Amino acid sequence: MKRFILPLILLLSLTLPLYAFDGFTDIFDDPVETTTTEPVTGETSTGFGISGTVGFSFEAFSDIAKPLEAQIDIGGGLNIDLSWRGSIVDASVNLSLNPSLQDETLEWIDVFTGLSITTYFEGGRIEVGRLKKEWGSGDGVHVVDVLNAPDYRNGIVDDTLAMKVAEPMLLTTALVKGTTFEIAFKPMLIPMLSEEDPNGRWFMLSDKQQADMATMFASNPDIDTPTKEDLSKLSKAQYGARVTRTMGPFDLGLIYYNGYYYEPGYDLSALMTTANTVTIDFTRAQLFGAEATFITGPLTFMAEGGFWLSEDMK
Repeated sequence: MKRFILPLILLLSLTLPLYAFDGFTDIFDDPVETTTTEPVTGETSTGFGISGTVGFSFEAFSDIAKPLEAQIDIGGGLNIDLSWRGSIVDASVNLSLNPSLQDETLEWIDVFTGLSITTYFEGGRIEVGRLKKEWGSGDGVHVVDVLNAPDYRNGIVDDTLAMKVAEPMLLTTALVKGTTFEIAFKPMLIPMLSEEDPNGRWFMLSDKQQADMATMFASNPDIDTPTKEDLSKLSKAQYGARVTRTMGPFDLGLIYYNGYYYEPGYDLSALMTTANTVTIDFTRAQLFGAEATFITGPLTFMAEGGFWLSEDMK
């Protein structure tokens, strides 16, 4: 595909722009010591706030073999952030209205990109809503950051939070004698989001894999896919815990998570029988992980590792 990007038309900007270094603030910014998770009280700590951005872009994609047949996409849109802060309770809503020239159904996961209510207690807080959380050392790509399903529908971008799906979640954070405890609970399973159209820009199968899949499904089998109701059952609930502590120049953490692989699994054994059915399911697994950050002078070293114990019985 030969790509032509037309000029971006910026209509309105109500917030400060983001830069590529925003994903590395833990490294380049001055460290800030946090001694309490309680909100600042007083008249200036309460109130209602609103901010947002409006912007549109147009992109045209043309095949080299057919230069006169161009596909036009419209990007950007309206993003609104609403917030309310009380003495011990905060609330926020993030709305996103991004139109597209493609015939796509707008779902709630795309409109409500964030929805949270936070209440504070002495030494900690409780958050509930559609949250995006990051576990692991530093910023960027992690191997133990498992709380949110990834969203690859728009390819790879430099904002890791933008590549996550905000999921229904309950998160409790408490600071006890210098040790931070986090407990997360998710009542349902939201799979990873990816481009499934073979003609799409971000399709995740190579040409050979597509050919192999076409051969495998040449008999037109029935595909048994879990419904949204199946993924919302309490049996699909997930939970995890994280413990972090600073010891001298080291930030150390341990993670346990009991949930599901976000990538679907396929049971192809039925293809060998007269059932001629492919069953799609998700594998429950447990993660035992560790993280560490070491700072010395201008250098920051980060390490993460984990072991997945899956229940791949099917």
